[in-house]
Amino acid sequence: CRPEIMTVGLTEAEAKERGIEVSTAKSVMGANSRTLIAGAERSFMKLVADAETGVILGAQFMCTNSTDMAGELTTAIRAGMTAADLLAAVRPHPTFEEALSQALEKLVCVCERA
Repeated sequence: CRPEIMTVGLTEAEAKERGIEVSTAKSVMGANSRTLIAGAERSFMKLVADAETGVILGAQFMCTNSTDMAGELTTAIRAGMTAADLLAAVRPHPTFEEALSQALEKLVCVCERA
């Protein structure tokens, strides 16, 4: 479908159903350089993390090439990586993945305040 839809791990609702307090961050991709170059329409990335530890629990993307990013998020969830751990990765410019770094920056800030 266009844009692609990708989900891995838990959604915010699923985590809350399990009694996990979560922090979330969303990156709307309207300002992402690669999204602008591609002329893509409305798109976003949403990340879900444990509010206490910052461990990534899930991600939901609706954007061009979102399925190409599923592996990185699946690995992060499986390895118990935090948002800060995942943010340490270098993402090239201009790519759709840059928006992931923006969402991670927001998530790190939210988790630090929790």
